[in-house]
Amino acid sequence: MIESIEDMTLPPVYKVPVTAWLNTDNNMTEECRGQARQGIKNQLTTIDRSEIDQRFSDLDEDARLKKYRTEKQIERLLEKLLRVNRNGIIKPEKTKRGLEQGLVGEESSCQGERLKAANATYNAINNARIQERNRIARDEFFRTKFPSQSEDLLTIPQAEVHRQRILDTKFPQLGDLSIQEFLSTHPNAGLYVGMTGQVLENEDLRWLSQRGRPMKAGEVYVGRPGQKNRPSILKSNGETIKDKEAREVYGFKSFVVYESPIKNNVCSVEDALQKFLQYKFIDNGHDGLRLGRRFWRHVAMGPKTHIEAGHYKTFVTFSVNIGDYYGDNGTVKVNY
Repeated sequence: MIESIEDMTLPPVYKVPVTAWLNTDNNMTEECRGQARQGIKNQLTTIDRSEIDQRFSDLDEDARLKKYRTEKQIERLLEKLLRVNRNGIIKPEKTKRGLEQGLVGEESSCQGERLKAANATYNAINNARIQERNRIARDEFFRTKFPSQSEDLLTIPQAEVHRQRILDTKFPQLGDLSIQEFLSTHPNAGLYVGMTGQVLENEDLRWLSQRGRPMKAGEVYVGRPGQKNRPSILKSNGETIKDKEAREVYGFKSFVVYESPIKNNVCSVEDALQKFLQYKFIDNGHDGLRLGRRFWRHVAMGPKTHIEAGHYKTFVTFSVNIGDYYGDNGTVKVNY
């Protein structure tokens, strides 16, 4: 095992990929995540193995293998190099001012508005976890108390299978591309995943309208009755985009990707698709679609009561070029 990273002096060659990345496109104040971070880690791994091979050339291959840094050690090495080259800050994207140091006595992250903002982030994560536990408990209730109805109730793994099948399908509505291929091919496209028990045309653009009472500043949506999401996009003047305008001007179209007589099933598939696209899909170097590329705010926000049989659908609504209308001189804005 090699000596601790903190206790050794690194050869300059280790710093090259990190400083090169930080000096590109103002990355000094941006986050190093996803493919970018993995790419730097891969370079550090290659450098580490080359250095070990040269330093211990008298050892056989198995002995040298034991001296290579582990993945966790490479991660710590990267954090050290980022900290050194960012004046001691590992993640400047987590601060308001990037690399700018605060004043003595100034409000810290444990006070005031900064604390509220941090709490809003963690509350959203915790609410998603709570909803996941509630869904598991609800599904188990139906399997235990109503076995005749629960025979066709999707398990979470089964919903994941449907999610992957949908993601692998090439849809004619998307130009014979899969959803992932469509998003990668059209960087200005936007997409919504939803569910409905109504005729699709009556519900596919409901997310454009403001439903329920207005949310207060800093309030986090937790699914309470009467509290619903705000529209994710608006006209640049703040007005709501009407359905007809969305279809005729901004080219929104919709199609069904999954159907079931059981509401819970389409909700489970909807959740699985939203979760993957929001957190796991690699979009231009970012982990997950950002608001404006996706049009839902949080995963699993819809009601999931298991009622009578119906014709329920998981659907996709998309625009190929909605991103063309964003910007200072555009006619549409993202409603953060």
